[in-house]
Amino acid sequence: MLAFQAPAQVPVTGQPVPQLSQFDSAMIALMEQYQIPGAALAVARDGRLVLARGYGFADTATQQQAEPNTIFRVASLSKVVTAVTIMKLFQNGELNLDDRLIDYLPGMTPADSRFNNITIRHLLNHSGGWDNTNLPDPLFNPQLVANSLGIASPPGQDDILRFIVASPLQFEPGQRHSYTNHGFTLLGHVIESVTVQDYETYVRESILSPLGISCMRLGSTLPQNRARGESRYYDFPGAAPVQSVFGTQNVARPDGGFHLETFDSMGGWISTAPDLLRFLGGFDGHPIRPDILTPATIAVMNARPSYAPSANVYYALGVNVRPVNNGYIAFHAGSLPGTFSYLVRLANGTSYAVIFNMRPQNDDAFLTDLDRELFNATQAVTSWPEHDLFSENSCSTGSRRRPARR
Repeated sequence: MLAFQAPAQVPVTGQPVPQLSQFDSAMIALMEQYQIPGAALAVARDGRLVLARGYGFADTATQQQAEPNTIFRVASLSKVVTAVTIMKLFQNGELNLDDRLIDYLPGMTPADSRFNNITIRHLLNHSGGWDNTNLPDPLFNPQLVANSLGIASPPGQDDILRFIVASPLQFEPGQRHSYTNHGFTLLGHVIESVTVQDYETYVRESILSPLGISCMRLGSTLPQNRARGESRYYDFPGAAPVQSVFGTQNVARPDGGFHLETFDSMGGWISTAPDLLRFLGGFDGHPIRPDILTPATIAVMNARPSYAPSANVYYALGVNVRPVNNGYIAFHAGSLPGTFSYLVRLANGTSYAVIFNMRPQNDDAFLTDLDRELFNATQAVTSWPEHDLFSENSCSTGSRRRPARR
């Protein structure tokens, strides 16, 4: 068990909810154990926001406390945003999941002939043919991409695309699952090809805005370019500085060790915890919130892939799924230097979103502890509140538009 720390030892903001105090205890204990500066947690029950809390500090230098509506990078939770967008286009009849990727990349000639067999479905369930165990990730190796293409670092999104298309696959598409960033990077290009809009504009206007989401947007690498209300980000204690992607100076990894602007459809979104639950409400089957996806589309999204016939947990189309007797548990984590996020929907109508402004050094152990402690907190609730805090937890970051990739 995690060592208990009294809530007063870590500042906590947001409306206290006595019936849910075990969530506060779990969060504070985790942050104390892993030395995490700040975090935010939102919990929903049957479509109602019942808890929204900030913990610790969004900025340790100024002692600015983390608030329920503090904005954080959500890392690979961005993949769920992209997947829902693709499923919406599928639902609208604007693409088919078994369409070939290459048909959405006009003028591209892949180096590996197997690339021509990659489908939209393969990209969504990470079976496109790439294997990170034998493959450098171009998003985290910008100098490799720049050197390969003979351009300056950091490379842009079109440059990343050219590098991926020119790289070999490791297995036949659709044969097995191998989690990589490649597929969701390419799905951003698919969305732009289908909608003839830049990725961020289409997602915000067609997916997020109908759900009442104002805070979510694509983030920026450098501190001076970040959103109003966005947290600072911290590497784990003892982490060494790295060379900035923008030059020769050394920086903390969250502040230039990677180029967040190229991560967009696979890892570039920023959000508050309540807005992540607003987003989840668009495809969690609860009619209390507007539905972005129909039950039939949600069933397709959560279906078991053919290469995982008996797995207890499998990666479906943009989300991890664990079938249970009364439905399914759906979840996804996000992880980058300086942030860690987790979004969960349980079969009993409970969902929660949590975001931290540091990724612990042992992030696998941290995820195990986080998953256990938050699940145990839900199981300990004897009486769920009847209130809905969504109307009290909203924000505005202003508007910023990026140029399209092409």
